[in-house]
Amino acid sequence: MGERTDNQITQLMLMIIGVTRRLPPPQNPETPLENNHEPPPEPNPQSPEMAAIKAKLAQLEQSLAKSERITSVGFDIDELCLFPNAKLPKKFKPIDFVKFNGTGDPEAHLTSYIGALSVWGVEKDAMAQMFCQTLVGHALQWFTVLEITKKKSWEDICEAFMA
Repeated sequence: MGERTDNQITQLMLMIIGVTRRLPPPQNPETPLENNHEPPPEPNPQSPEMAAIKAKLAQLEQSLAKSERITSVGFDIDELCLFPNAKLPKKFKPIDFVKFNGTGDPEAHLTSYIGALSVWGVEKDAMAQMFCQTLVGHALQWFTVLEITKKKSWEDICEAFMA
């Protein structure tokens, strides 16, 4: 991860160098311009090139911050949250679900879970994010090691759970 961040910082530095080479050299206001040339125009802070540089800089700052968090904690905390934008309705009250341990009927468990949350208007991303809280034992272990590609959506999780 550190090597990737170093490469990103190097790329950013090269972009900054490219932009600064296009800027006019600093001038002493008492020194007349050579050959009566007008100074080059100031770079437009709203130009697409500047916007791209700002976006890349923001991305590198986020990457560096993430790298520092991983170094301090030992793992990527962001990966633990499958649906970071999931929100519960304002008046939602926690429900004490019967826990599924891997024995019993997975379809009945899903039907009960979806039915209880639908009444409260809980959206699919929130259902997916909270689903592991209804699992214990072998079922929770199964969910924990389930490939991330099978946790991309609520439908993917349901399909994997039923399988």
